[in-house]
Amino acid sequence: MIYCEKGKGTITLENEKFNLTENQIFIIPANKTHSYESDPLKPWSIYWIHFKGTKALYYAPNKGKIITLNDSGISNRFELFEEIYQNLEMGFYADNLEYSSICLKHFLSSIKYIDQFNRIKSLNTSDLDTIPKSIIFMRDNLTNKISLSQIAQYVGYSDSYFRSLFLEKTSFTPIEYLNKLKIQKSCSLLQFSTMKINEIAYHLGYFDPFHFSKSFKKEMEISPREYRKKHKN
Repeated sequence: MIYCEKGKGTITLENEKFNLTENQIFIIPANKTHSYESDPLKPWSIYWIHFKGTKALYYAPNKGKIITLNDSGISNRFELFEEIYQNLEMGFYADNLEYSSICLKHFLSSIKYIDQFNRIKSLNTSDLDTIPKSIIFMRDNLTNKISLSQIAQYVGYSDSYFRSLFLEKTSFTPIEYLNKLKIQKSCSLLQFSTMKINEIAYHLGYFDPFHFSKSFKKEMEISPREYRKKHKN
């Protein structure tokens, strides 16, 4: 699925061309020869996501079709997209993946059923419960040295109560989870950046590259160098 937020571009699906402009969506069916490119004079800004599953064809037409979003729910719809993205950034664990999958179904339904979606009230994100709120704080401070006390203080609990609550809800202590988020971020940096391994270690707050490599291998079962060699494009 490609959503053109601004600008314009072209999608070619099995030798048929489609011009995509602002606030238009195109869902490319699986196993179809295709290509797409931004307009050189008015380059597009896009959201995109790959999805599959037993119900995927229900949301993806067999033939190419441009969907124009001229409804009032555009901002709500892409707040939902950002929620999926941010939730996955919190870690690829079962609950996060399941929640993101359910949100994706809601997101795709908002495109298929535009009128119904516009009746949904905007979600109030000010009442985030303690665990997601603390994870967002951790994620936003991956490059800083933060302690259990700082995280607990941020969500308004004592150290001991917050640690017990977090362990109960996630099966990890807050610091264990923070380390997992750092390793996840390091995977992205190893794959998509040119930073050296020791630079990544210091960037994420490890006191030396050896400590980082040891933590990485414990979590990923291969060394940072092996991971980069395996996944670097």
